Amino acid sequence: MQLYDIHSRDFFARLLWKVARLELKPEALITQVKRVEANRREGWAKKPGALLAHRLSA
Repeated sequence: MQLYDIHSRDFFARLLWKVARLELKPEALITQVKRVEANRREGWAKKPGALLAHRLSA
């Protein structure tokens, strides 16, 4: 995923911090990032960061 702005970097930093504190499994994050990237390449995800946030909040 591309980190186009400071908000995107902050979002991903918070996700990595959750992984570091064991609030989020690394495998779950990696799996969702791969799925969102595949969706983006196929044209299904216009806002990949929003899609990732939604999938991780479910």
